[in-house]
Amino acid sequence: MLRVRDLHVSYGDIHALKGVDLDVNDGEIIAILGPNGAGKSTLIKAIIGVLPKRSGSIAFQGRAIDATPTAQRIRLGLGTIPEGRQLFPDMSVRENLILGAYARLGFLIPASLDEALEQVFGIFPRLRERENQLAGSLSGGEAQMVAVGRALMSRPRLLLCDEPSLGLAPLLVREVLATISRLLEAGITVLLADQNALAALRMADRAYVLDTGRVVASGPSASLAKDERLWTAYLGSGVAARM
Repeated sequence: MLRVRDLHVSYGDIHALKGVDLDVNDGEIIAILGPNGAGKSTLIKAIIGVLPKRSGSIAFQGRAIDATPTAQRIRLGLGTIPEGRQLFPDMSVRENLILGAYARLGFLIPASLDEALEQVFGIFPRLRERENQLAGSLSGGEAQMVAVGRALMSRPRLLLCDEPSLGLAPLLVREVLATISRLLEAGITVLLADQNALAALRMADRAYVLDTGRVVASGPSASLAKDERLWTAYLGSGVAARM
């Protein structure tokens, strides 16, 4: 579904990604792990087209998208949950959700929009209760639900999640990540970048570990979870035994 080869990305003079290779197959949950500054968010932003690549290639469903604008990538089936949620605080929950369908629908608001909203409310019943509430007044967990729901409004085939557990209490982390995991039942493949390596590995099929812009390890989640040297060097010591 997604194929990234020899991807290089720079911020000015800072070489943030240095030859990253990555594959995501249909029906998988893939985790991108690593310490702060490893390049996780940079990789997500490059795939969705927010950051230009310096060199390398990105293909989605067999089609090169290197020169494809972000809005068109969304129409092709890429969805994104950005780091920090980036909601419009002075707009209602419903209005924030509707904006998620803009890239797919433009200014046309067909009847199918209500169907898409109902699907989101089916996944997040709490958002139906908060439908007319301003997004800025929501709790952190509720705001993250809106961010996930907004991404689903574009009807993605592949959902790119950038730090969805950031700033959430442990109970809400489990709730949000469990919801993302259930998206596979709706035919949505997931690429997840998160600092919570333990939770991410528990839900992912495979994982890539980044450090200073390079892939330093990759493979099935169960295998990576047992590698004490990997945890000590990149993911935090003493955690692997809890998997």
